[in-house]
Amino acid sequence: MAEYDNTNSGVLFKNKQRDKDSQPHMGGTIDIDGKSYRLAAWSNEHPKHGKYLKIKVSEFQKKDGGFEQKETVAVAVEEEPF
Repeated sequence: MAEYDNTNSGVLFKNKQRDKDSQPHMGGTIDIDGKSYRLAAWSNEHPKHGKYLKIKVSEFQKKDGGFEQKETVAVAVEEEPF
């Protein structure tokens, strides 16, 4: 069986350990042109436009054996997918 190509696709999972509002509702990863990025998403509601997702995309950067977020870009999605 051939291996699945994850290029230019991503995934978000519900954050089950969310303790405060500053933590995202969802987290995951995305591959763009062969480079992996970290995703964080917050579910919000606008009084006029309804539910939407605010998404941050961050580069993975090594720090002391782990990873940290480097730079973020916010993307708004108008409708919550579920």
